[in-house]
Amino acid sequence: DIGFEWQLQAHSVPVEWQIRYEQLKTFKSRTGHCRVPQGFIENKALGRWVSNQRTQYKLMSEDKPSSMTVERAQALKDINFEFRFKRKKKADIPFFEILGKKVGMSNVWRCDMCLSARFLSFKEAQDHENKCSK
Repeated sequence: DIGFEWQLQAHSVPVEWQIRYEQLKTFKSRTGHCRVPQGFIENKALGRWVSNQRTQYKLMSEDKPSSMTVERAQALKDINFEFRFKRKKKADIPFFEILGKKVGMSNVWRCDMCLSARFLSFKEAQDHENKCSK
């Protein structure tokens, strides 16, 4: 005996995965999509988790070691999770850090709920804002 005591973490990996999955479902119910930004201010851990799910799915699909399981992949597919999500424009990225709804140009808007900046028409921006604010 060297006097070292092992302590288990409060959540096991499967429990933590389920917690994040439920948070993702809540995010989707609020925004209509599962594209949580990595820097999501409201829940940064969820943003990192979503990114990690894409990475783990890619590894699994390449027959490499991965924490992704067939069951987890199916659960994510069931809520229309996009495993190969790509941003439409790289120009959107800097706007994640900007506060306020209307940013710079008249057709660039940032959604408070999903924090994604998009180049939208005025009507599209209003429709998106109404959807995300519910």
